[in-house]
Amino acid sequence: MKAQELLSSMCAEAGLDYLGGMLPINARSTTFINVIPFDTKNAEEVARAYDVAKRMVAKAGKLGYGEYRAHLHFMDTAAEQFGFNDHAQSRFNELIKDTLDPNGIIMPGKSGRWGSRFRSEGFPQA
Repeated sequence: MKAQELLSSMCAEAGLDYLGGMLPINARSTTFINVIPFDTKNAEEVARAYDVAKRMVAKAGKLGYGEYRAHLHFMDTAAEQFGFNDHAQSRFNELIKDTLDPNGIIMPGKSGRWGSRFRSEGFPQA
């Protein structure tokens, strides 16, 4: 209910419609589906939708909710939300990425994972 209240209020503040609901996965867990409908031919509305979605990921992350299958536009923001133990998992993933893909050519930035070449150039970029 808290997630629904948060996301619906953020959509309302952005002047966008809200379509959301809970999807039970098993007896003890659920996922929350949030769809932000917008007119793809209206540049201002597209920008508002992307902006609010990115802010939703960050705000929900601060409350302990994780993003599942983040859009490319905010994969880095989604990855930042998983910061347990000073981002130990992220550091581990980067070590694997750098070992298996030293030139950073396989899907750079996918799921917030940038190769060392890109990280040294300042990626991710806001």
